[in-house]
Amino acid sequence: MRHLYSIGNEAHTAYNRIGIVQQWLKLNRITGLLHGRDKPSFVTNMREMYQPEDLEALFRSCNPEERIRYLFFLLTGERDKEVRYTSWSDIDFNRKCVRVTAKKQLGFKPKDKEEREIPVPASLLDALREYKARQTGFNRNDLVFPTSQRRPDRKLENKLKRIAWRAGLNCGLCTSKYGNKCNEGAGTRSDLQSVSNLGLAPGYHVAARLESMATTAVHAPVTAVVEYNYERDGEVLIPEGSRIVGKISQADPSGLVNITFSSIEFPGGETVPIDAVAADMSLQAIKGKVTGKQAGKSMLVRSLSGIGETAAMIVGAPSANGAFGEDDLLRMRMADNIGNASDQEIMQMMTMQHIVMSVPAGTEIYVIFEKSQQPDAAGTEKTVHVPHLENTALDSSTPVQP
Repeated sequence: MRHLYSIGNEAHTAYNRIGIVQQWLKLNRITGLLHGRDKPSFVTNMREMYQPEDLEALFRSCNPEERIRYLFFLLTGERDKEVRYTSWSDIDFNRKCVRVTAKKQLGFKPKDKEEREIPVPASLLDALREYKARQTGFNRNDLVFPTSQRRPDRKLENKLKRIAWRAGLNCGLCTSKYGNKCNEGAGTRSDLQSVSNLGLAPGYHVAARLESMATTAVHAPVTAVVEYNYERDGEVLIPEGSRIVGKISQADPSGLVNITFSSIEFPGGETVPIDAVAADMSLQAIKGKVTGKQAGKSMLVRSLSGIGETAAMIVGAPSANGAFGEDDLLRMRMADNIGNASDQEIMQMMTMQHIVMSVPAGTEIYVIFEKSQQPDAAGTEKTVHVPHLENTALDSSTPVQP
């Protein structure tokens, strides 16, 4: 509990997280460690709500695109993440309803893993028809409110707070303890210099499988596909099917291969820089198959050379008491020539050999995150906002599967 407070958690957050730990202990038949009086106490504050006149001022400050977006929020009651992943196939103009459905390809599933249907007024459907007619360009994920890059918009709350500030509903001066201003909303990866390495602590590892062979024979990228969804607080941090891209940075003739990863591509198209390395399923260095060493041929040449030198010295040799003659000199010269020829052959083999280390496709690996990178000040839309990573870093390596 002291640790939760030390990383900036308030009493309410600490209470919730302790409850999660207690549930896990209970599943493992460990009870009685904490009593009610041991848990933090807190007061649930009332949230100030916009009145009708505030909403009128808010929508007066919206352009047509912003107006339909936040009218959709208001009249459906959907959560930020649900609106972000709403697709046109979720809107049933005939039955006058909007559905909240899972989007496996984008790593989204509804809260409590329950899809639902929301009735909506005809006025919203009419506005959506007009809005859809104005949309242009290829929309690969069929999203209703995508970014300019046709990706899920992770800044809907930020944009709303900026509109509220334009409408005079925010003072623009309030700043939270995390540095978020009331006229900007919660910081995103691009707005707040981002959380590097997805906010993952060094040593966090993700199960993946090599998509294609990793080999030193060609200078090609190494790609691995993530095996499971990795979640936190119901938010999919790394969706199943994400591709992690890297390269072979070092290889040893013994077969040890060092693979480093520099980016991760999410199914929705976002790309985030990372700093990670590969390890086998025992968290040891990956060992690949070695070819091209010609070790057998080299051993054969050495063996034949030794036999030839020995035969040249022994065959026809005089007795120990015999005189040293011309034939003996010829035998010694022949033995030297055989040895020199074999050495030249071995040197030529070593010069011409092409050692290749390969790790076959489908090999199961762990992608281990290393030290955090320096944040990218450019802040383009290619980066991905990871909710709540401003507050804490993950320190667990357990995937949550759907």
